[in-house]
Amino acid sequence: MVDHDCQSGWVYRNNGEREWVERCVQCNVEKARKKFPVTARDGWVGWLDRKELSQHVVDLKLWRGDPWAVALVCPEKSNNLGTGKTRAACSTAIEWAERGKTVGFWMVADLAEKIREEVSEFYHVITTADCFDDIDLLILDDLMLERPTDLATEQIDRIIDRRYRNQRPLIVTSNSSLSQIHKRYPRVASRLSEGKIIQWGASDFRKERGIK
Repeated sequence: MVDHDCQSGWVYRNNGEREWVERCVQCNVEKARKKFPVTARDGWVGWLDRKELSQHVVDLKLWRGDPWAVALVCPEKSNNLGTGKTRAACSTAIEWAERGKTVGFWMVADLAEKIREEVSEFYHVITTADCFDDIDLLILDDLMLERPTDLATEQIDRIIDRRYRNQRPLIVTSNSSLSQIHKRYPRVASRLSEGKIIQWGASDFRKERGIK
């Protein structure tokens, strides 16, 4: 017996021997998709495969949180604009949601601004930086595009360090190389190095598709 209540996002199950409640997969996936950019909500469906990225895609599909983090970064002295990093990260997260995992997504620039607003209003950070601990998978998109203020650097470092210390799965994307990240976030770069670093390099998908 299954009783599905979409308003709560939970499913009641009864097999005649026991009763239990579990997260509704359909609701969980839809909830996750709404957090992503519109262009990244279709998952791997329609993914324009590239030979240079094919093994990276396989690695993302097989990743289950060990090692603790995956960083999609720019190869040294290269450019990875428009190569599908965000799409790949969100596609991975959709698969996690399909397995009943909770997913969080933030563009780092937006997160830094949110933290700044909280400090301006409450004089100290009281919510955003502490709300990620219970999320099964957190995506931080476009690290290094945020304005490099002391507050942003401190809080982003803090969020990633907490994920690391608690070994909570994290995906980071960046148009910067790991060495460039290290200049601003030395501890973050060190933590990410204990995860999986993917040198995500390919031609610009958007240019080839004529997308601005």
